[in-house]
Amino acid sequence: MSTIDTLNISTLAAANKLLQNLVDEGIVTIDQLNDKLKQISQIDNLAASKAAPTTAASSVAVPPPPTKKQKPNPTPDDQHPNQRTNPPTSKKEKKKPRPFTLSNKRQRHIALRISYDGSTYGGFSENVGEAYDNSVEKFLFIAFIKTRLIVDRKSCSYGRCGRTDKGVSSSGQIINLYLRSAMPKGEEYDDKVPEYDEEVEIEVKDEKGNVKKKIIKELDYVKILNGVLPPSILVQSWSPVTPSFSSRFSCTSRTYRYFFISTNLNLSRMSLGLEKIIGDHDFRNIAKMDTEHVSNFRRVVYEAGIKGEGTVRYFEIKGQAFLWHMVRNIVQVMFFIGKGLESPSIVDSLFDVSKMPRKPNYKMAADYPLVLHKCDFKDLRMKSSAMNLWEVQMNLEGRWERLAIMAEQLRNQIESLGEENSVSIADLWNFKNTGLSKWRRVDPGVKAPDIDCPWGPDSQGTIKWKDALTLLHSKEGVVISGVKEPPHVPLSSRPTGMSYEEKIESMKGKKLERYKEAKKKGKSKEVDTEFYRSKQSQGSSSK
Repeated sequence: MSTIDTLNISTLAAANKLLQNLVDEGIVTIDQLNDKLKQISQIDNLAASKAAPTTAASSVAVPPPPTKKQKPNPTPDDQHPNQRTNPPTSKKEKKKPRPFTLSNKRQRHIALRISYDGSTYGGFSENVGEAYDNSVEKFLFIAFIKTRLIVDRKSCSYGRCGRTDKGVSSSGQIINLYLRSAMPKGEEYDDKVPEYDEEVEIEVKDEKGNVKKKIIKELDYVKILNGVLPPSILVQSWSPVTPSFSSRFSCTSRTYRYFFISTNLNLSRMSLGLEKIIGDHDFRNIAKMDTEHVSNFRRVVYEAGIKGEGTVRYFEIKGQAFLWHMVRNIVQVMFFIGKGLESPSIVDSLFDVSKMPRKPNYKMAADYPLVLHKCDFKDLRMKSSAMNLWEVQMNLEGRWERLAIMAEQLRNQIESLGEENSVSIADLWNFKNTGLSKWRRVDPGVKAPDIDCPWGPDSQGTIKWKDALTLLHSKEGVVISGVKEPPHVPLSSRPTGMSYEEKIESMKGKKLERYKEAKKKGKSKEVDTEFYRSKQSQGSSSK
């Protein structure tokens, strides 16, 4: 045993000086000194760990050394990349995407012809910022932005021809806006912009300044948009238009169609009523008055009539412009006339504002049969490719086939009802004299003739329902409606709303502010005439 092993030294603090003296005197070697200091250090650390308090702040968990059967936990670099909880970060942080802009892109002012099934939408016009909005325009702008044809609504100079209400459809709505073009930006290319989808050759410079020839073809707007729009909204065609073109103010006329079932309606009487609306009239009693924005309720109707064949017919009404709910109110008055509830002369009474300054209360016709059929312009040449038109055709035909089959299924149920069911003659007699009166509608002052019936209340036996219907069908001057309605009150005797003047006097708050603002923007008749003359001269452009 060496001299250093006989020393009873337990701490470094007590041994440092003594051991150094032993080395200096040559009693121990340097290696022996280092071994002893290492032994003392281990004893000192063990004593410190036993004496230390076991608190969260002072205790340190020391993992046990791995045994033969255990493998040390792999370091992050040893793990599979998909198993790393903290994958190594790249030296360069990912850059945030730049906001999309069209400042370096050419934009074209174009018009689009659009059709849509309005039965599933809350109207054509978008309620910007409203969470509940379900308009056609909302889906159009989602498509415009998704395909990066525009940046946003505010910057594209958007305009529309008509504001169709909730449930109303269109086969020819026209809108205009600026969309991104395939042609590069620059004055040197202005004269080479393709009119539609023609290919043009241009010269462009690469990064090194070398001039190269390039074939340019305009973007296929119809294909691009129909690829992201819902199937019930279809872009049919497009046209480049002049900078001053406006879908609203450049339109020379709008044509609406309203489809209806002609059964039990007197079409001749309705045609007489429609003839009376042709021309320049005050429609305040056959529309909804928007007193905040409109003060002139005179509108010009160019054509009005009933068209089509068979059971389903339609009203076709063509005019310069229309008031709010004007078409649906016209249709409802025509239904009153066709059912024998009003005389065709009621149209003249409704136009005479001096005698009828307040609109009688009546419900307008339903929304879903109404279609904005066509918007006319002096010089608007809409175009599309054969492939695009074919795809639109297939879409429309597919939807029509499904609905046509459903309609025939219902017709089959009606025919089966008449063929397979019978009713007792006594019950039919009782229904003819009591229950039928709730469904019969007659022209005021006209006595309904009796329905011919070869038997009485004591008759025996049964009769097929289809034969019973033949006996219950309408006679001249009598209409049996397919919808149960309350007894009709003549329009001239009904309660009325407020007159235009009374509505203005009752305005308060924001309504009054909007009315005053609209009045300030009002222009003279001469200025309006010149404005529309200028706008209606705009149309298609070659650029």
